[in-house]
Amino acid sequence: MAATTEKKTVVIIGAGLSGLQAAVKLIQSGSFQVKLLEATDQAGGRVNTSWKFGSFPIELGANWIHGNHGNPVYELAKKHKLLHDGGKNVLNRFGEWFDDEDENYFYTENGMKINYKLAKKAVDIYHKIVDKCDNTGQKLDDGSRANVGDMIDNEGIKEIEKLKLTEKERRQMLGLLEWAKKLECVDNACQSTYDLSLRWFGEYVALPGDYYTEMGQGGYQALVDLLLSKIPVECLQYNKPVKSVDWCGAKSERSEVKDDRHAIGVECTDGEKVTADHVIVTTSLGFLKENSETFFNPVLPEEKLEAISKVGYGNIGKIFLRFKNRFWNKHLDGIQFIWDSCDAASSKETQSKTSHEEWMKSNWFRNICGFERVLYHKTTLVGWIYGKEAEYMESLDDEEIKN
Repeated sequence: MAATTEKKTVVIIGAGLSGLQAAVKLIQSGSFQVKLLEATDQAGGRVNTSWKFGSFPIELGANWIHGNHGNPVYELAKKHKLLHDGGKNVLNRFGEWFDDEDENYFYTENGMKINYKLAKKAVDIYHKIVDKCDNTGQKLDDGSRANVGDMIDNEGIKEIEKLKLTEKERRQMLGLLEWAKKLECVDNACQSTYDLSLRWFGEYVALPGDYYTEMGQGGYQALVDLLLSKIPVECLQYNKPVKSVDWCGAKSERSEVKDDRHAIGVECTDGEKVTADHVIVTTSLGFLKENSETFFNPVLPEEKLEAISKVGYGNIGKIFLRFKNRFWNKHLDGIQFIWDSCDAASSKETQSKTSHEEWMKSNWFRNICGFERVLYHKTTLVGWIYGKEAEYMESLDDEEIKN
């Protein structure tokens, strides 16, 4: 008779898409006992699908699949027919804009519409500068403190000076480049392009293909539900936040978990202690920044703590507006905003003369890049906002935001 081998135990902390998929893979292998611990009362992490605006969902949370060639999320959704229209609706990095004049409108703060050709030229210049940022960063040493914002400003002025523009067009061109910088902040979830390291800017490698933007009737929640259907109910515990991970297990003098069979001890905030052979941590970067020095016992190696500390992240917010009637061209992709006081220097100068609260109340909306149509919602637009202004917006009620 062959000897039976006891299955290794794996505890997965966090039931976002990463935690769910890890659980599915391990369970399907048949080689592990899996316990998935989720701090909240629902799985999915940043996925937040809502049917508030009708039968077709809107995505209050995650709604991008970056690259649709060989992307496991895209392939999973495609395999199970969760994509709308079979995966034809895609969006390039700056959108499918500028194909014809009426697809994207740019307005100054006083309501003046900017010439389409000027807007397209500004975006072409911006693409050229971003490519230069990628190439320049590779030549810098690892300790360089050069930032992307300064590069865009300096190169942008050089490119603008090459053009024969009136003073009004020149100001509009500068405003358009500021709009593109705001879009970059949304793309990188940062407060400012001056916070982006030029040295490491080009190191991000996106999967090939376009950005897929729209799921089918089930939204991105359908992906979550699909993964949940493959995980036995007894393997997943909700409302189970973890207090600490003793990754030396019984070998650690500090450990309250004494189990010679397992290498790792996990203590939950409700006092329950779980032992495991392996632990997979899929918590957010924000959680790690706040808790990394106390969450792990012993403390993580210095290089890992340094990595957690140095990697930045910011706030991204969405504003969905639904109107009784559509007032825009049905082919419109977006209404983009070119704010008067849009450069960082003037913002800092203005902010220094007033209290933070007063400045935010009067200026938070200037971090809205613009509003774009929402696929399959004929009377709905979605606006993107970033940074501390996005965080401030969350403190306001819907009526104030709407006004």
